Amino acid sequence: MMRRKRRYMLIESLYEIAYVDGFERELALGMLSVMGQLGFHKSNPKIIQFVDSKHFVLCVGLDGYHDSVLALSMLKMLRGKECAFYTLRTSGTLMALRSSLSEYGLFDMGNG
Repeated sequence: MMRRKRRYMLIESLYEIAYVDGFERELALGMLSVMGQLGFHKSNPKIIQFVDSKHFVLCVGLDGYHDSVLALSMLKMLRGKECAFYTLRTSGTLMALRSSLSEYGLFDMGNG
């Protein structure tokens, strides 16, 4: 069985993410509503790390990468509150993405 190729995306939220617990589920539901089940299954988004209150690293499948970028840009409401997400950087490896955090004035907070 071949490993699925992934893309790691550094995402910026226009608004602060006040609730880390449950945010991944809310984001997944929002993306599912935009992408549909097939697109969501190809993408299989997972939050790898919260960098700070406005930035996080999202891991998606390579096959669903473009659908993920589109879904994130189309999301306007989560939990009844306005939201806006921007993809700052994308990489095929987590190490390369983490090494670029300082370019954006962010600092790697470890593996968690």
